[in-house]
Amino acid sequence: MFKFGNWILQTKVESLPAGEIAWDGRSYTAVDSLAFKSTNGNRVVAFKKIDGNVAYLFAGGDEYVKVPWFENRILQAILWIIFLITFTAILVGWGIMPIFKKKSTNPRWHLYTIACTSAINLVFFSAIAYLLIVELDGTSILQYGIPFWFDLLQVLVWVGLALTIASISGAVMSWKKGVYENGFSIKYIFATIVLLLFVPFIYYWNLLG
Repeated sequence: MFKFGNWILQTKVESLPAGEIAWDGRSYTAVDSLAFKSTNGNRVVAFKKIDGNVAYLFAGGDEYVKVPWFENRILQAILWIIFLITFTAILVGWGIMPIFKKKSTNPRWHLYTIACTSAINLVFFSAIAYLLIVELDGTSILQYGIPFWFDLLQVLVWVGLALTIASISGAVMSWKKGVYENGFSIKYIFATIVLLLFVPFIYYWNLLG
């Protein structure tokens, strides 16, 4: 969760005219090649380069690390939204809506399987949102470690991945029999890819232990 917390708490340094910078609601003027002093106070911030590139920002006792472009908060938020919309669409379209429709003679177990995986992932989404809301509210429950129920949800995510992989065989058999049209095949392939990519995505953000 620590790495994911860094994503939430990202800050941005902006360049201003005349060699000044803006950060944390203040403007700073250069006093050295990598040091800047606030224009309305005595606060000093300094940068550190590694291999010729700025890598760290120091302000008082705090240290900030420059993140790579693909960890940008806006880009990552877009990816989270794509996951959220896709999982919701799968759950509603292939899990809930068929309950209210006339029973189909076509095999659907693989559709129910990925719908179940989407439901698991949405519950995982809700758990992450809850932890972040509580943490940002100042309760700091994470200082005592990850709650047990969140560890259980992490296991369910791996179960969902196994179910998704298993459902691929059912889809392949259905396509060979000509059960589904090409348009459906494209939607199913897209949904499966998103589900498969979700696990390495959240693993990268240290959300799977």
